[in-house]
Amino acid sequence: MYWIKYFLISLMLMFIFNKSSFAESALDISPVCTKVGQGGEESLLSRTSFCQKFNFEVPVLNNDGFNVAVAKVTGYAYTANNPTNVLNWPVTFRFKTVYEGAQNFIIKVHPRFDCTENECTFAGMPTVPLNTGLSAPITITPTMKVGSGGEQRYYLGIKLYADRSDKTVTTSSFYVNGPTLPTLRCDVNLAKANTKGCVFTDAPAVLNKIKITDPDVNESAIHIKEAQNSGKPGKYVAQSGSVMPDTSYSTPLTRLRDATQRRKNRTASLNMCKANFGSYSSTCAFTGDSDETPQDCDCDEYPFAATNQGADSSGGNVSVKKIDPSDNRRAGAYLGSFFNQERVLDGDEFYVNVD
Repeated sequence: MYWIKYFLISLMLMFIFNKSSFAESALDISPVCTKVGQGGEESLLSRTSFCQKFNFEVPVLNNDGFNVAVAKVTGYAYTANNPTNVLNWPVTFRFKTVYEGAQNFIIKVHPRFDCTENECTFAGMPTVPLNTGLSAPITITPTMKVGSGGEQRYYLGIKLYADRSDKTVTTSSFYVNGPTLPTLRCDVNLAKANTKGCVFTDAPAVLNKIKITDPDVNESAIHIKEAQNSGKPGKYVAQSGSVMPDTSYSTPLTRLRDATQRRKNRTASLNMCKANFGSYSSTCAFTGDSDETPQDCDCDEYPFAATNQGADSSGGNVSVKKIDPSDNRRAGAYLGSFFNQERVLDGDEFYVNVD
């Protein structure tokens, strides 16, 4: 019975340790590591950035094969605003190492990810020596594989191959399985025609480009703020200490790619503009999709026609306002670019932050 008691105590301590690390930072590792998690949502910083911490040990063997020391390592994996228009996904690692025992040798490691050849490929096996203290950074860049016109999610588990610094590290070397990265999703031609890219799909997609302080789009931004303050969805409010939205205050928009329904949404909002203001510009066919060309239009709508919360889809529960046509065009261009850059696919949730 005693072993059961100690086992339960160990589990409790492990839980407490994991929870206490939530608000930790690691700016000595990278400026991006303003917050460090141990996996999943708590490691996310944006759709393209994360910082994750993990621990592992590597035995140090002498020339006779006897274990003479152990390397106790704290590892960090992170990305810093990775580009979203390619299928290469560089991840950087750094390690803090302490040796216990006779330190006649040091260890070197090759980090990579536990994915099949049908999921990703790697070039070479670069290594980094684990000297006592903080290591140099090492970046591993897998090329993700996804079919044309499709999408794929990747649950990339870290795998650390290790050996003494005077040996060659191969995939037959000693290895340690590390944690899994936040879920990565890659797509081809789905966010926009003839494009490809990857994002951490669990992180919220937030359109930040339409700002009240930007005179080029301030009329659009003011209208969005007015609409959100009146109860329309899409406002982004983050949880304390996290990038994840606080669902008590944030209701997402969802992207709509169906062209017929987008046009219905746009027609419904134009009819509302005509009823309220008597007329609207002749060039108002643009629905906000990334595959369309933005046009000058003085009839602004929120939520956008390119969402499932548009005028027809919502039964008219939108706000319309006459604004400067060029302001509206620029805001529409920002929306289409956002869908592409953040890889927001059909049905994906997203938010708009104009402050």
